[in-house]
Amino acid sequence: MMRRHLWKYGIVGLGVVLAVAGAVGIYYARRAHSPAGMPPASGHADHVSGPSPTGPRKILYWYDPMHPWIRSDKPGKAPDCGMDLVPKYADEAGPGETGGAVYISPARQQLIGVRTGPVVRRPVTRVFRTVGTVAVDETRIHHIHTRISGWVRHVYVSFAGQFIRKGQPILDIYSPDVLATEQEYLLALRLRDSLRDADPEALRQAEQAVRDALQRLRLWDVSPDEIERLERTRQPAEVVPIRADMTGYVLELNVRHGMYVTPEMEIYKIADLSRVWVQTVAYESDLEFVRVGLSARITTRGYPDRVWEGVVDYVYPDVDPQTRTVRVRLSLPNPDYVLKPGMYVDAELRQDLGERLVVPAEAVIDTGVRQYVFVVRGEGTFEPRPIRTGARVEDGYVVLEGLQEGDVVVTSAQFLIDSESQFQAALEAFQTHGEHGRGQ
Repeated sequence: MMRRHLWKYGIVGLGVVLAVAGAVGIYYARRAHSPAGMPPASGHADHVSGPSPTGPRKILYWYDPMHPWIRSDKPGKAPDCGMDLVPKYADEAGPGETGGAVYISPARQQLIGVRTGPVVRRPVTRVFRTVGTVAVDETRIHHIHTRISGWVRHVYVSFAGQFIRKGQPILDIYSPDVLATEQEYLLALRLRDSLRDADPEALRQAEQAVRDALQRLRLWDVSPDEIERLERTRQPAEVVPIRADMTGYVLELNVRHGMYVTPEMEIYKIADLSRVWVQTVAYESDLEFVRVGLSARITTRGYPDRVWEGVVDYVYPDVDPQTRTVRVRLSLPNPDYVLKPGMYVDAELRQDLGERLVVPAEAVIDTGVRQYVFVVRGEGTFEPRPIRTGARVEDGYVVLEGLQEGDVVVTSAQFLIDSESQFQAALEAFQTHGEHGRGQ
């Protein structure tokens, strides 16, 4: 039994020795391969830390060994990963050194494909792309009713989807009430004509009878052309034509030949499609950007060579609890009726943000908690720098803080540089803890 325990302890001890030896070997191997005149792999001067002969060592700041750009003026724990902060001593910092900077030789930069780009100030436009569906403009829908009761003698518009123009006859109705009023109007006209040379009071009463009959015809919605025909021919019409009061497409048709219609019946539903809506959606994160009056460009795969210009007409006040989106309505002209209700379209909303400081999009490393970039400091040294970005624009992000115009940042292989930085920081933490252990 004792042999078995001794065997286990021996294996554990050998593993610990090999792990320590491997880490120390990697550390000194990286130091040996550092170019002449450059700091060792840990980013510090090549010396063994120890108590200063003139007194206690001066601490510049405390930093997170895994994310060296996170600093504090006092000891504690890193806010992102909870690691203990370690001190940065004055005698460890090289000339002009910033904690967390990493050196990559030119040959290695070429090997891993390091590319850089400038931080520039330029006019920017924020673009929001979404998809939508063409819909009827509900403010351009007309419901056609008759003002009279009667029987349908003829239907000129006989199916839904038919295009009609304003003033076009859509059906004929035989109405006994209208026919009686027309006869009354013709009788009043003949009476007035017969009393031209009669007593003025009688003529006045005859003219009043003409005006009363004419008013009733107008209330029956008899057209001025039909009234003019009555005065000219002095013959009543057997049917009354009902005409369209707008140009558009028939959405619904509820009348057929021979039906009896009344004023409360809707006989036609017509929509003017010369202007349409596009119903689209925006996520909650985009609501700050989407607002009424914003210009929009509409395209569709059915007509790839055409672009329609519209505006945001309305942002609905509720959020869909399933998709967490808000409906956004666009309004745009459709003079040739190419866009049809139900058609899928692509919408692109644009907002001019003026001149802003912009960093290339591929340069930004987003951890989910913070954003940072690697700034080129020259001579193969790259500094990780936390930044705060704003709107996503074409090919980049608007910079709110952390960078200045003219800064050069890494746009390719920055994740490899980030790994190198964290590895060097881990070796530095290993060395620092080792020295603390020896000091104790």
